[in-house]
Amino acid sequence: MINDCKQLLVNLCGHATLASAHTLFTTGLVMLPSGKAVTEMEPQFDNILKCPGRGLIVSGVAPSDSEFDFISRFFRPKYGVNEVIYYT
Repeated sequence: MINDCKQLLVNLCGHATLASAHTLFTTGLVMLPSGKAVTEMEPQFDNILKCPGRGLIVSGVAPSDSEFDFISRFFRPKYGVNEVIYYT
């Protein structure tokens, strides 16, 4: 499914560098090189709507001076939720 579609994920995230891409249950999971890349990415909601599955999670390691371990953004436009941001 999504594992074989690296270019699709680049298009969905609007980010050219992916650390890895996986499918977690029925949700796409993309790891970017850094939390900064996660916060700066510009999601392409029209493309995410065309993606199979429930949505797309994009994560990256938080900066070393942060109180968090990683930053994630979760996109579920098919369910009326364009974005949820997690800091954990």
